[in-house]
Parts: sequence; structure tokens; C-alpha cells
Amino acid sequence: MKFHHFTSSFLILILLVSCSISNEPDETSSLPRVIAAESFLADITKNIAGDRLEVDTLIPPGVDPHSFQPTPADVAKINRSQVLVINGAGLEEFLDDLLENTSENAIIVEASTGLEPRTPDESEDLDHAIDPHFWLDPNHGIVYVENIRDGLISADPQGEGVYTE
Repeated sequence: MKFHHFTSSFLILILLVSCSISNEPDETSSLPRVIAAESFLADITKNIAGDRLEVDTLIPPGVDPHSFQPTPADVAKINRSQVLVINGAGLEEFLDDLLENTSENAIIVEASTGLEPRTPDESEDLDHAIDPHFWLDPNHGIVYVENIRDGLISADPQGEGVYTE
């Protein structure tokens, strides 16, 4: 009976401790908060930043960015970030209005900057005038890495050594 009581108490203690652990970035950190619109951009950003920065993803994996609608919590996440990494080229159209209200100090990194947009032909079923899916070409990945790296250096010059490794 004592063993059962001890086990139950121990399990409740573990449950309470695990519930108090937060995945939110440290509010007191002086390092820039980074949010990437899509998970693949977050992966690239994390590989550049290493352990130096907390990188969060706006659009959950498996959700179509063309139809994503941000919640009030998503808007707050964007407003708390100092760096927003987006694909650009019209992929994140839902951000257009939100970015007008973003802090003037926020750095918006458009990962596809410098890439020549491809115009889809008439046989392709795309809703836009240009194809924003640059990341599907592995050669474009280099441009993404360079643009994100430069944006992180702009936001956190002291981390340049980490970002250029």
C-alpha cells in the first residue's frame, strides 16, 4: 500500500513538472527572436544559427501556405519576432496586411531574393502569375542559405562567426 501511494505521488510530481516546462523562447533573451514562415525555412535557419538562436515555425508542417490563415496567436508570434524569414515571390500572401503593422525594427528576410521567377505555362494549374516554389531546385538552396545568413548577421552581428561557419 505504501509503495502504491509513493508511486502515485511520484507520478503526479512528474506530471506537474512536465506541465511547467515551456517550449516558448526565453522572454529575457537579448538575442533576436526568429520565426520562419514554413518548416523548410526554419530547418535552413536552424542549420545556419545552430544553438545561438531560437527559431520557430509559423505554418505547421503539412499545412498549405497558399491557404493558411494566421490565428491571433500567430499574429502575436510575428509581432514578438525580430526576424521573419519568408520564401517571398507571393507564397505568403496572407502576410501582406500583417507586415504593414510589424515593427519597423523587424528584419524581413525574403529567402528567394535574387532568384529569377519562373512563369508557369498555361498547362500548369497554378493560381499565381509566377511560380514561388524556388526551393524545389537544389541550386536555389545556396541562394536561400546566403540570404538567410545575411539577414541573421544583420539582426545579430555578434553571431556572424556562427552564421558563416
